[in-house]
Amino acid sequence: MGAQNGIVWTLHTEKSNGFTECFTILERSHSWSSALVSKTGRGESSSRVRIPPSPPLFYDMKKVFIVHGFQGSPNGGWRPWLMSELEKLDVYACALAMPSPDLPVCNEWVEEVSRHITKNSADEIFLVGHSLGVPAILRYIESADNSINIFGAVLVSGPIEKNSNRKIDSFFESPFEFEKIKSAVKKFVVIQGDDDPNVPLSNAQNLSKILDAELILIPNGGHLNGSSGWRELPQCLEALKKMLIS
Repeated sequence: MGAQNGIVWTLHTEKSNGFTECFTILERSHSWSSALVSKTGRGESSSRVRIPPSPPLFYDMKKVFIVHGFQGSPNGGWRPWLMSELEKLDVYACALAMPSPDLPVCNEWVEEVSRHITKNSADEIFLVGHSLGVPAILRYIESADNSINIFGAVLVSGPIEKNSNRKIDSFFESPFEFEKIKSAVKKFVVIQGDDDPNVPLSNAQNLSKILDAELILIPNGGHLNGSSGWRELPQCLEALKKMLIS
């Protein structure tokens, strides 16, 4: 069995001499784990040991959290396809259901993202945002604890400034703290349709420049949503694959 943040992990290794070693991790930190090691078989013994963090046996999971946009849903557009493709790679993926998608409030969206990631804070976190999910992720990163391991973020068709939609103004009430955002994430990729009717191309160009992110422009991509016919987004999957193996 296994878990994190105070929940016990138990790992079993069969030994050829008839013993079974059972490692139960009692405590964890960034530098070591404290474990109770017991042997069962022809004899029994137990001792408390300190285990270094480097063995692959104790690596945490890579987890992808996907944030939909204004009036969106976890099952809309290309999100189900992306989760299915990541599952094939044995990568955990979860599309979040954001509160009040028709009348979004920035703080509520940030709290929802934070709630999920905080529960998985020992894992390697990767974020994917579409449309309003992009500024939601940026606002979350601004507020995130430095201990959260955000290894990458793919930002798709996201606005970074107010537009004609007054219902999303709460996401842009203050300038983004881009220096903090940039320093908190190892790698960014920005993806945008070159003819997006909702988000000016300049938003993607400026965002990629500020974050030193790769910019992927998709010809005639529109808003890269279900309404534009996007049920798959291979550019997003490929960007994630590169992050996951780096």
